[in-house]
Amino acid sequence: ILAIGCATIDESATMEPGVTPNPETTEAGLWMQMDRIEEKTKSSGSLVKDKKLNSYIQKLVCNLANEYCPDIRVYIQNVPQFNANMAPNGMMNVWTGLLLRAQNESQLVSVLGHEIGHYIKKHSIKRHVDLQNKANFFALFTAALAGTGVYYRIDTRGLHDSVLLAVQGSIAAYSRDHEREADIYGLDLLLKEGYSPEGAPEIWENLIKENEASESGSTGLFLATHPAPEERIENLRKKARESNLTGTPRIGEKDFLENTLPHRAEWFLQELEAKKFAKMQVVLKSLAFSPLHQGELHFLQGELIRKERGKDYSPKAIAQYQKAIDLDSLDPRPRKAIGLLLLKTDQKKRALENLKKYLELKPKADDRSMITSYLESHSK
Repeated sequence: ILAIGCATIDESATMEPGVTPNPETTEAGLWMQMDRIEEKTKSSGSLVKDKKLNSYIQKLVCNLANEYCPDIRVYIQNVPQFNANMAPNGMMNVWTGLLLRAQNESQLVSVLGHEIGHYIKKHSIKRHVDLQNKANFFALFTAALAGTGVYYRIDTRGLHDSVLLAVQGSIAAYSRDHEREADIYGLDLLLKEGYSPEGAPEIWENLIKENEASESGSTGLFLATHPAPEERIENLRKKARESNLTGTPRIGEKDFLENTLPHRAEWFLQELEAKKFAKMQVVLKSLAFSPLHQGELHFLQGELIRKERGKDYSPKAIAQYQKAIDLDSLDPRPRKAIGLLLLKTDQKKRALENLKKYLELKPKADDRSMITSYLESHSK
């Protein structure tokens, strides 16, 4: 087994701008696989088509990537989970769950820079080769045990399982080492653009709070191959203290909110469908005030309460919807929500008034016929 030839990994290898791999290499094969996936991604129904938002995120990536900008294509995917990833062929996926949780450019670019670090350091191909080598070793180890007969003559299941766990642990550790390297690389890119280095640890601190509130107590698959958030924060804060950033650091909250606020409520409500209410309460508390819809946070709080259906949920949700209406009488969303909930109480007149106002504010609503039907049936 020890004499088996394995593919080699040059840990110092980095991506060169505009360069594609030799067609005969393992890396080229991996690129071809990702090219096929990217073609499917281009026509995916999960893509966010907002041109302004796409241009904004692509610009942030280009500013960070510099000479690598022409090689990177950004796809914003409507996926309600915290994540972004970078393929070896230059395809970057940014999930809406990340955009929902980031509060400003400083936090967002810390993640984007991290993914660019994976790309430039060629971590995908390094992991791919390492994983192949470990998988081949384990398969041959199992075959060797069976071939000698030892596997069947004595109780070697414990040995077999131990090797499996060791291989799995090695794969995870290898991945975490790359994550640490990408963290530092991403922070360097963030600092070069003049952003506050605090953005990097901040987004992980928020993720810790969210996972601590998780009903399942699980940190989820995303953190399985990443350094523990506590370790990540400590390393990033240490690196931030060592930085020599001059002048006033950029936060980028205004531009970030301008581009994401039109979609924020939609992203939040999509995540509510998973019924992780304690986690989403943490997310809600971190959301910034919206100048577009001044009562939006109250509307979202009402939706969370209504969907969770806890004790006395109806009057609590109605109270939140009313606060949203008081702050922004032109937002149709709380009008519909409060109207439908009030229909289940003895406040029919108030319910119908809000549903009528909803149709006035949104005359081309997709559910216009349904709301009209409610109005007609309850007006009799």
